[in-house]
Amino acid sequence: MEWSSRLGALADFDRVGRFDELERELARLPAASPSSAVGDLAYWRGKVQVVSSRFASAIAPLALAVRLQPTRAHAHYLLGVALAREQLRADAVRMLQCALDLQPDLSAAALELGQLWLALGNPQA
Repeated sequence: MEWSSRLGALADFDRVGRFDELERELARLPAASPSSAVGDLAYWRGKVQVVSSRFASAIAPLALAVRLQPTRAHAHYLLGVALAREQLRADAVRMLQCALDLQPDLSAAALELGQLWLALGNPQA
C-alpha cells in the first residue's frame, strides 16, 4: 500500500474514533516514512497514547508533532493534557494557551486550561 493510502486510512481511523485500530496500524508501518508524513504520524502516535491514558509516553511524539506542525492547535492541546497529567503544569499551561491562540474556539483546551489555573490557584481562572 502506498503512503497516501496509508495516511488516508489512519486519518479515517482518527476521524471516527477507532483508536485501537489506529494504534495497530501505526505499529505495522515500516520504520522509514516519508518526511512529509512524520508530523502526522507523531501526532497520531501521541494521540493514541493520550486516549489510552499513557500520558508520559505521549509527550515525546506530541512534542515532535508540535515542532513539525506548529500551527496544529490540537497537537498543542493534547501535549498540554499529557503534560498536565504528568504534573508538568507550567509547560501544560503554555501548550494549552498556544492551542487557544491558534484556535480560540477549542473548548476542550479552554476547559483544561481553566482547570489548571484553578489547581495552581491562578486568579485568571
